[in-house]
Amino acid sequence: MKGWSAKAIDWYLRAGERSQYPRLILAQILPRLNKGDTVLDIGCGPGVYALALAPLVIKVLALDKDPVVLDSLTRQADSRSLGNIACLPYVWPHSPIEEQVDVIICALGSGEIMTRDGLMAMLALETRLIFLVAPGQYLPPFGWQWHRLRPAANAEAT
Repeated sequence: MKGWSAKAIDWYLRAGERSQYPRLILAQILPRLNKGDTVLDIGCGPGVYALALAPLVIKVLALDKDPVVLDSLTRQADSRSLGNIACLPYVWPHSPIEEQVDVIICALGSGEIMTRDGLMAMLALETRLIFLVAPGQYLPPFGWQWHRLRPAANAEAT
């Protein structure tokens, strides 16, 4: 994506409220969170996950390279009185995360996020949990190419 427009941000936030995505993903994440957790949302975009998780944890670090989308997220957080979302204007994995992070979520990440270096940087933070959300049946670039196995034709999408 080249950059977020106000129209795209608005559409994405409305879609997040009305569709099963991200509710199905959040249903997997929420039971595993602790109130004292710090969550790192890599490639947060408009903040669908950051906004949903902030009331349930001590802090959300919302990382995205696009200042327009981070400004929108800051306004959304302020309008909901969520003072525990810190917006970080960086490109993953080239970002200085100095805090202890308990949980990472990376949903539909692109660019350098889902590269070997990006994933290794996530692992280097030594978090308790990492949630990677990708479309389809496998996570590029590793998926079937990494393991030399293609998903079965009848495999369920996750």
